[in-house]
Amino acid sequence: MCRMRIAVAFDLAGGLGAHLLVRAADVTLARRPGGMALLGRWGAGVAERAGLYGAVRTAATARRQVPAYQAATQGARPWSAATQAGGLHGYLSALPVLDKANYIDVHPLAARCRGGELPERGVEVDESSGSSGRPYQWVRSRAELDQVEARLAVQARYLLRSRRHRRVVVLNCFSMGAWATGQSVTGALRRLGVVKSCGPDLDKMFAAIDLLGTDVCYVVCGYPPFLDALVAAAAERGVDLSAHELWGFVGGEGMTEVLRRRLQRSFSHVLSAYGASDLDIGVAGETELTVAVRAAAATDPDFAQALFGHTGRLPMVFQYDPSTYHVEAVDGELVVTVTRRLLSPRVRYAVHDAGGVLRFPDLVAAAARHGIALPLAGAPRLPMLYVHGRADSTLSHMGANLYPEDVDAALGTLADRRPDLGIGAFCLAMADYPDGTTGPVVHVEPDGTTGPVVHVEVADDHGRVDPGLPAMVMAALADWLVLHNRDWAAAAAEDDRALAFHIAPTAPGTGVFEANATRIKRRYILRGDHA
Repeated sequence: MCRMRIAVAFDLAGGLGAHLLVRAADVTLARRPGGMALLGRWGAGVAERAGLYGAVRTAATARRQVPAYQAATQGARPWSAATQAGGLHGYLSALPVLDKANYIDVHPLAARCRGGELPERGVEVDESSGSSGRPYQWVRSRAELDQVEARLAVQARYLLRSRRHRRVVVLNCFSMGAWATGQSVTGALRRLGVVKSCGPDLDKMFAAIDLLGTDVCYVVCGYPPFLDALVAAAAERGVDLSAHELWGFVGGEGMTEVLRRRLQRSFSHVLSAYGASDLDIGVAGETELTVAVRAAAATDPDFAQALFGHTGRLPMVFQYDPSTYHVEAVDGELVVTVTRRLLSPRVRYAVHDAGGVLRFPDLVAAAARHGIALPLAGAPRLPMLYVHGRADSTLSHMGANLYPEDVDAALGTLADRRPDLGIGAFCLAMADYPDGTTGPVVHVEPDGTTGPVVHVEVADDHGRVDPGLPAMVMAALADWLVLHNRDWAAAAAEDDRALAFHIAPTAPGTGVFEANATRIKRRYILRGDHA
């Protein structure tokens, strides 16, 4: 046993050296404008090695200090696996992948903390509620929140380095209700400049712009549909957005390149970020390079195939700091270990997002093979993660999750009232539309934004579809969600676009329902090529 641990210790020592280099770089990163590119000078391999070491160190420490993690990894033999199966990677692969179901739901909050207890002070508890209606509690120390906020501010400064105006005003238009994200963004971006937390309220946002004038750089943070609604509302109100320097930072859901292009008629840039309440709000972010990668993949199916493994619905692409987040792709899902010291550690944790990891050298090689010109000069040589969406049975929209069970209940309620409608099976998908909408929609032809589509198998006894059915389905679903789920109720109160579903009536046994005849179980979520 001693020899095995000594052998792995040499491996750890190499990782420790890389870890120290990257931590030293972080100090400079926080002090120098444009410091995000510094990791590129160390080399991608150094940062990735540091992250691998940090993940092993975090796991080993959690096994000693966190009662819940001790129980979750009981019987695992990572040190043995490290010797037999390739050092640090073997160590991690011997540990289980954790999630809400097998870790958060099983172990109480205190048991998931270091030392098995919640500190008496210096702690914040964030609450987020899934569409099941059961709230989840996420505990963080003030120290780790400070670290997240500092890193987000550094990333934002790097992304804003080409802005025209020196002074920055952040308009935080994320929901300030049921989610912790809104307050977290406020805490992070107040380091950039003036912050006005508007929530998704167009009147307050326009009032803030009127108040603070044109001689500033406005950073509008919110869900992608809110920025779309903002542009439409400005046109309706006669507000000249071209008089202002606007940057959009979005999150919470995916964004099509068509929507980005439309928004960038009014915004200098629109960039998205990736995170989760389970982990951090700023795990990864879009850069000039990732935007170019995604745009190239959208027009070249062979390039998309080389990067993402298929040419279905285009994933979001982000860069991340591998010294802070060790990201693995396990069975087609992203698995993350946070290497910073957390009060409640996250080791090999899955939020069940379908996706993968793309190393910088592999990207460069793939681009060369396919003749793709990318803006590589000066770009951070950081790895990328790509996200297709939630791998579990939910769709994410406006920061809330849509579960098949909710749709089933709403349709059942409607069918009870109106059995003559002939409502049958249903399934859900996220669809890309080329032009967007400005308010609640009932049934539209493909036209603009990314949004939930509810396919409904329906026909009365004569094979006809009631023309009023889309409106009835949307009303029934909206009523159910607002009544039974706090996230949807909060979202609907703040932005009526949250309940703007697309309803697609379909004849029985046709279209997306044709495969049901050969399935033992119905498919309720359509993704990628099936959507």
